[in-house]
Amino acid sequence: MSDLNSKHNRVVWVDVPVADLARAAAFYAGVLAIEVSVDSFDGFEFGVLEHSEGNGGCLVP
Repeated sequence: MSDLNSKHNRVVWVDVPVADLARAAAFYAGVLAIEVSVDSFDGFEFGVLEHSEGNGGCLVP
């Protein structure tokens, strides 16, 4: 890849399956130096990775 900031054909969202949400949130927050906010919807907990410019991800137990 010659241009890592290309706006063409890039991943903009990813769901990462995890076994332990709290542990994974702490791990990714530390490794990526970002905030991971744990939220819930309709009784389902998940972690949202801090994102900008349309790129982001979610930790899904």
